[in-house]
Amino acid sequence: MKYIRQYKNGAMDSISGVATAGATGRGFLPSDLSLPPCRGKITRNAELARRVWFKCAGLADILFEPKDEEDLLEFLQKAPKMPITVLGAGSNVLIAGAGIRGLVVILSVGFAHKAIDAQGRITAGAALGDGALARFAHRNTQTNTQANTQANTQANTQANTQANAKENGQSRTGLEFYAGIPGTVGGAVRMNAGAEGVETKDRLLDARVIDYRGDTPILREMTRDELGFRYRGSAIKPRMIVISARFETKPESAKLVAERMAAIRLYRARAQPITEKTGGSTFKNPDGEKAGEKVGEKIVDKAANEKAWRLIEKAGMRGARLGGAEVSRKHCNFLINRNAASPEDIKALAEKVREQVAKKCGVRLEWEIVRLGWSDHSGEQRGELRGEQRREQAQGGSDGR
Repeated sequence: MKYIRQYKNGAMDSISGVATAGATGRGFLPSDLSLPPCRGKITRNAELARRVWFKCAGLADILFEPKDEEDLLEFLQKAPKMPITVLGAGSNVLIAGAGIRGLVVILSVGFAHKAIDAQGRITAGAALGDGALARFAHRNTQTNTQANTQANTQANTQANTQANAKENGQSRTGLEFYAGIPGTVGGAVRMNAGAEGVETKDRLLDARVIDYRGDTPILREMTRDELGFRYRGSAIKPRMIVISARFETKPESAKLVAERMAAIRLYRARAQPITEKTGGSTFKNPDGEKAGEKVGEKIVDKAANEKAWRLIEKAGMRGARLGGAEVSRKHCNFLINRNAASPEDIKALAEKVREQVAKKCGVRLEWEIVRLGWSDHSGEQRGELRGEQRREQAQGGSDGR
């Protein structure tokens, strides 16, 4: 059986081929590929543009939205082997116009649970929003137990915890920084998301992940040390899905926690283009560890310790445009889909920014946005597709939140 990847408004090529400009992926899996039954939702040739903050993207060959953890495990155990990509809120992701090959998994409301135990340790599902996690911590006290949280309905739990916090003036602190991060818990764990000088690794105790690198998916619990956190990254492999995470918190005045969260949200609204179609911070802040390395015609110096936005400004790229993409004037480490930009417009503009920063500042910026569907970077892994007569290799296994 020969697998052909088709493109809408573009070329038709083999799996290893490249789409023509402006193409939208229509999939390389055979249309009659048999999938196991599930309790969630399966969509073939699924639109992804509305799932990401840039509001432009190709299609997913197959989109699977599992109902719960059991549904996801059973599906992965029985499904044909193929590349798998996990999407969260889509707030820091850029998907190629050619789309994503194989299976895309988006965790649904069944993975958005939250609970707190008597010691103030909060367990949160991977699909729970970071902001929702911060609010949950603020509304709870150390007297709420995990058993009570699970036993009550969500509405009753929120009412009870808000009443408790109001009565004794106590809340939980430590997760306020999530109030300004527009992602999900799963993405925060995988990418070690951070803000206000705090990172996920500073508050996380452990996480539960599904590891599907072998023939049979297995559920694993990983400690903070095993997760191998680093700046905007972790040791979580491409063929692993974060299911939930557990965080430590401390008691604090509910009024103080509320004030911190309000200040974070206000700063973000003033300093970042949060009402635009954007993907958040485009590049990581340089760490300064490569001083002395030659980049372009310059030698890396103390500029490597500067924030990415300042380097972009020094390179004269604030407000730069390419096609429908624009470097934000409000915060130049943000790219904007200003005028029906294609994913290729945005990526090309980002590469132009990197080129100019390297040339004028001697610093090579590294991507923070997760790019999916392109074959020209190491962030995409290779998966395996079973056919009747042969096995084809294809890209896949990436993760974007």
